[in-house]
Amino acid sequence: MVKQQEAEKKLIIRCSLEWILFNEITFPDLISDIEVTDRFCRIMCVFLCSSSLFLDKNINTLIRKCMENLYKNRHKFNFDKQLTGLSNFQDLYTQLLEQFQSVSYGDDTFASCVLVPLAQKHNVKWRKLLWSEYAGCLRALDCPENYLCYNLDDYYYPEETDESLLKSYTRALSSNLMKPNTVVYKIAQHHVSSFKKRTICKLDGSK
Repeated sequence: MVKQQEAEKKLIIRCSLEWILFNEITFPDLISDIEVTDRFCRIMCVFLCSSSLFLDKNINTLIRKCMENLYKNRHKFNFDKQLTGLSNFQDLYTQLLEQFQSVSYGDDTFASCVLVPLAQKHNVKWRKLLWSEYAGCLRALDCPENYLCYNLDDYYYPEETDESLLKSYTRALSSNLMKPNTVVYKIAQHHVSSFKKRTICKLDGSK
């Protein structure tokens, strides 16, 4: 009975994602009536459906293809707006971080989605949420650069100035919370290094 229910759930999710992808590709003008952030959040909900459903090869591929299509409109993402049918993005993102920390198995597609709100253009509170309250995600949070919504430079610039976040970056680097050369390691290393250079320049300028 449980296996049958799981199979039915998997079929429903797969067919739904296929239908979404078909509409995204075939009727972009029609689907554009729904804001890209809302579409992104709806697909992200698939990761919350179960602890392993997103690891199914077909479903994982469909999520990635849907996300690749949404990433083309990356400049329209706004996670501070009121979302249709959801209380707010913070609750959703918190649930996603909890899920990632518990059962992500370092999945590249899941990691790619989690990294989207961490770009420097977005509200600093999303970065602080991950790097302070959910730093346990960092060990598994990585994906190939071609999976990223943004270029790495969009995670580097403008350089971080929030002191509490810079402390979190430093703490993560010094306590080996991340694997070397991962996306999050590069982000932390860049911002800490940039901060040190700015500090040295200020000291030299004050002499």
